[in-house]
Amino acid sequence: YTLHNLGYTLVTEDGDGACLFRAIARYVFNDPSLHHLVRTATATYNYITMTAPMIAEAGTPEQYYRSRLDPRTWGDNVEVQGAAALFGITVVVFHTTDDVSYTMSQLYNNASQHPWPLVLSLHGQYHYNSLL
Repeated sequence: YTLHNLGYTLVTEDGDGACLFRAIARYVFNDPSLHHLVRTATATYNYITMTAPMIAEAGTPEQYYRSRLDPRTWGDNVEVQGAAALFGITVVVFHTTDDVSYTMSQLYNNASQHPWPLVLSLHGQYHYNSLL
């Protein structure tokens, strides 16, 4: 698919390690500057509930938690899953490697209180943008 076919507009998030958390803050709070709150809440949620099975890849739960609190550490599907559960939202992720064609790569379906899902684009393996 192309963004035009999908009916979305790309909102580029800064690529400084907080892109995912900015996109989530934009959706949940309508304010991307609250990314630090989303980062802390998501890391804490994942640490406490341990519902994200890939936390083990970061070493111990404490190592995971400390690494995710570092503002330069990017989030990935573990943080998407945790944020979806924490904020009670549905998240759809479209992946692109060429910034032209997009395929839906992930869906985190929760009983959402929002009328529409959070839609993200994953560029390569590490950079998230918002799709509005």
